[in-house]
Amino acid sequence: MNTHNINSKNVEPLVRLIKLYVDTIFLFSSKLSHFYKLDQLTDWRSQGIPIQGAFDDGWSYAFHGTGCSITSPDVEVDFEFDVNCEVGGFDVWRLWSFVCDNEEMRIKFSEFSDKKHLQKVFDVAVENHFLKKHGGLYRLAE
Repeated sequence: MNTHNINSKNVEPLVRLIKLYVDTIFLFSSKLSHFYKLDQLTDWRSQGIPIQGAFDDGWSYAFHGTGCSITSPDVEVDFEFDVNCEVGGFDVWRLWSFVCDNEEMRIKFSEFSDKKHLQKVFDVAVENHFLKKHGGLYRLAE
């Protein structure tokens, strides 16, 4: 793909990546919340949950700053909590990390292992209103 000629048609693979990333966040954060019986994953500190640990078979997590990284036996995902303590937001760095940290994603979305290219497509998606800013993160426009 010519990165100098990116237009709204080139955004479709990015939207697919975003949906997969967000679905993974929801699934993984829900699994961790359920394991610790938390209504909101952001309550981890007040509930005395360790900053990092293991759960289920081969799963692990590590809270950091305003986010969390969760690793299953097959996939690793890193995400931030938004201003409302919710999950599902993203930025270029997290999408790029999701691609680079997971072999299946590198194969499926190889064009996005180049962070500069991802940034260009992301910018086009914002300009064409596919994405909207929500606090410091982005979400798919509805």
